[in-house]
Amino acid sequence: MKKQLQIGWLIILGLLLLFGCSNEKELAADQVDQPTAEQKSASKGKISGNQITYELDDVIVTLPIQWKGKYEVYSGSYIGAEKRTVFRYKDKTSELFSIIQFSMNKEKWDQQYGESLLSYIGTKGGKTYAYSVPTEAESKYYDKQGNVKPEGKEITKMMNDDLPQIIEKIKLK
Repeated sequence: MKKQLQIGWLIILGLLLLFGCSNEKELAADQVDQPTAEQKSASKGKISGNQITYELDDVIVTLPIQWKGKYEVYSGSYIGAEKRTVFRYKDKTSELFSIIQFSMNKEKWDQQYGESLLSYIGTKGGKTYAYSVPTEAESKYYDKQGNVKPEGKEITKMMNDDLPQIIEKIKLK
């Protein structure tokens, strides 16, 4: 009897270890990487003529006026970074691009991130700024043959046509 009780406890402990005894909620697939209300940035763009301008600390980002209502700006995080500002498509899951601020000089940034997918913007006042862009729109915007679905036309145009011009205009104050 004592041996059966010990075996029972071992099974229970094994199941607890296997399935965890955490009180954290499991996120549904559509909740993963969703920005929360707290993450939404207070940064507002200034509309002037045919463009929207953001001043993010020492970085100036200029968007075409056609982007109005098609994106949102969020605060995010990036490993080793002090700050990250994320521009997301209006679906709130697709990142268009982000600006990342590091507390380091250019030499240290080159050592740590020079071979990464981040692109260097500049260094000012002990802060180094970089940007990141996805290689393409999310797969949900393409059919099985790789063609853009109707609901993906807007975001792929933004990423393929507009984004290279936006990146070219990013500058330090």
